Amino acid sequence: NQLLGTLTTITNGGTIQTQNTTATPIPTGNTWGGTVQYNATTGAQTVMAGIYNNLTLSNTSGTQTASGALTINGTLTTTSGGTLNMATSQLLGTLSTVTNGGTIRTQNTSVNPISSGLSWGGTVTFDASTAQTLPGSTFANLTISNPAGVTMNANSTVTTLQETSGAILTIPPGKCMTANTINNTNSAQIYIQSGSSGGNGSLIFHNDMSVPVYGTVEMYSLATWNLINPVGSKYKWQFMGIPVHYLSSTSPTFDGTYIRQMHENDSPAHWEQLNNLSPLTSFTGYEITQAVAKTFVFQ
Repeated sequence: NQLLGTLTTITNGGTIQTQNTTATPIPTGNTWGGTVQYNATTGAQTVMAGIYNNLTLSNTSGTQTASGALTINGTLTTTSGGTLNMATSQLLGTLSTVTNGGTIRTQNTSVNPISSGLSWGGTVTFDASTAQTLPGSTFANLTISNPAGVTMNANSTVTTLQETSGAILTIPPGKCMTANTINNTNSAQIYIQSGSSGGNGSLIFHNDMSVPVYGTVEMYSLATWNLINPVGSKYKWQFMGIPVHYLSSTSPTFDGTYIRQMHENDSPAHWEQLNNLSPLTSFTGYEITQAVAKTFVFQ
């Protein structure tokens, strides 16, 4: 049955349960104390927009869909096997506890599609078709399924990051993604940006060597040369290391530059000028200069 009416006051000190699957199982836009539980086990319910103290979704299959923004200031509980689809609405509030046993989907494109600074269990999926923002939080399972891209606005920690085919995660300068495991398939799916000042974006992961992570990494070089300067002052060099495992040659990534490699274990230690066919390896010291400051892209 439906719970309807133009309610002026709701004093809910207990639990209100509904299995109603109409478009309005309870009134919209109200403030609900206590606990409201949508407990049709096969889903297909509409979760009404409003402010909740505790919100519980008990569907063990199927999808419950939000009719609008949900603000939860107590506990959010979802059930394994079930899905809460926020669609384009926000999931916000001063949540004290998130017990997400199922999947939460969002297609919202605001700065905060979901509340930040929380620990999200279960799976959280960003699956809009236009660009989205990832708020900083801790995720058990984070799925990026947006071909238009999801961009981080704060540091996040993830147990498992799953990127579906064509999805893109962008890590801006100064932001860090730490993941235990990442599953993706091509270098366009993670884009780590650099900037002309401050730190680059960072990605920390712990995949086994047999499960590579694919991505694109920017590096900004401030080094320059001015050939009209006197000898000894023509070149300003920048120390660097490559942010990928291996490059088979300096060309085409570093076309138009000079790169030198430090042989620190030789006696005496010295710099070696590299050429277009020289390979580059991780954990090796190099220095670079070019005509003007430039962003280099590694894949």
